[in-house]
This record gives sequence, C-alpha cells and structure tokens, in this order.
Amino acid sequence: MSDQPPITAEEVRSLAAAAALPLEPRRAEDLAERLAGWLSAANELSEKMSAPEHRQRGPIANFTHPDPEVLE
Repeated sequence: MSDQPPITAEEVRSLAAAAALPLEPRRAEDLAERLAGWLSAANELSEKMSAPEHRQRGPIANFTHPDPEVLE
C-alpha cells in the first residue's frame, strides 16, 4: 500500500532518546511493529478520504475559542 519503509526498532530507540523517554530494549521492537501498523492504517484512511467523493467532508467536531467578553 505504501512506499514508505517500515519503522525499525532503531528508529524507535532514537525517537525515544530524543524525547528523553526511557525504553527497555525489547519494547523498541514491539513498538516498531505497532507503529508500523498504525501508520499503515492511517495512510489507508488518508488515501480513502482523499478520494473525490469524500473531499467535501469535514470533521464532526469543530473546536472554537469562546468569546472573551462572554467569559468575564
């Protein structure tokens, strides 16, 4: 589906180190598999939602900022 190479355990270790997150060695392999699955699913959904029949759809929730004058 994707031309993107799979995520490796070494990449997970590098990202965890950059974020100063402790990570046991075996967890990097488990997380690499899980992240690869999530990315694959996200890319499939992105491709589906990019189809012409879905382009006019928007998110179901809209986030807005309250009027500051009303909060006073």
